This record gives sequence, structure tokens and C-alpha cells, in this order.
Amino acid sequence: MQSVMVKIGSKYCKFVNVTSSGSLECEAPESDVTNVRLPVVVTVNGVVSTVTQLYEYLGPNEKALDPPMGPNYGGQNIKIFGQGFGNGKQNIAAFIGGLPCLSTTYTSDTEIECVSPAGAAGLANVSVQIGKRIFEMKGKYEFMKPRVYTIEPTVGAAYGGQTVRITGLYAIPAPVVLREHMKVDIRIGGAPCIDAEIE
Repeated sequence: MQSVMVKIGSKYCKFVNVTSSGSLECEAPESDVTNVRLPVVVTVNGVVSTVTQLYEYLGPNEKALDPPMGPNYGGQNIKIFGQGFGNGKQNIAAFIGGLPCLSTTYTSDTEIECVSPAGAAGLANVSVQIGKRIFEMKGKYEFMKPRVYTIEPTVGAAYGGQTVRITGLYAIPAPVVLREHMKVDIRIGGAPCIDAEIE
């Protein structure tokens, strides 16, 4: 039986499969470096040969964040578009401002989705962990403070009971955030509203 080993850089491939007398396949090992061209060495029954071409590990990179901003209390669904997010076999996690997303979902090699964590208002770095490696993305995500724009109607009876509608940018947390032990507290003149509902 033949002994066949394939090494990329300093690490050996997994699951080497000889497909014919002139070709083989293997699963590339995880790399400690990216964007570096590495030699490939094949050893068959102790005979070593070097492949004439080099192999390059590419790190993931993003082309767009959609949306590029969200509330500082978290819970925003974000799509990260790019390439090099893997084949779905590796563990994957996204981080914003160094904090793990509430959830990260692999969609394809060109897209992952995450639910943003809570963070301090302002721009934050975005990073993606694939397997054991963490890769910094180029784009930034902006945590924004909620802004209330309108209340309708603007007048009501002193004894209460008037239904009012409040709108704004990130004024009310998404349901996924409320499940994380947050509650909505709406007050008019210091008095709490009764039966607040989120639309």
C-alpha cells in the first residue's frame, strides 16, 4: 500500500485521496498565515517532490455591510458581503467592536449574517472568526443612539387613556433584543405609559 503525504508550507494536508496514477486530492490544513504563497510538497513512499506551483491562503474580506449602522442597544440584523468566508464546515463567528454578535449565521462563501451586540455609540471594528483564526475586516459599523422624531397626537386628556404613537430611528428595540432581558419603558411627563406595544 502506498504512503502518500501532502504538505502545504509547514502543515500536512488531511484526508489524502489518490484519484489516479497522476493525480490526488486532499483537504488543505488551516493556515497560520494569509496572503502568502507557500510551497506544496508531495511524498510518495518516501520519495519527495515539490509541486511547481505555489498555494496561497486567502483571508476573508468584506465588500459591504448591510446596514452599516444600527442601534447601540444591539439586535440589528446585519449582512456581511464579501468572499472567503469558508465552506460552512468551520465554526464561524462575527464580532463588532470586539464583542461577539448575538448570533452568526453562515450563508455562503460570500455572505454571513449576524445580529449585532450592544455597543458604545460611534464607529466600531468588524472582525470574523473562522475556525481558530480571527480576521479584521476593512469596514466599520456605527452604533447609533436612538432618536425619537415624532409623537402623535401631541395633546391628550389629563386623565390619560389616549393612545399615542411614537416614531423615530432605533427608538424601540427589536424583539430579539427584548428577549435578551430588556424592556420598553415609555414615559410622558415622567408617568409610565400603559400597555406599550411595538409595531
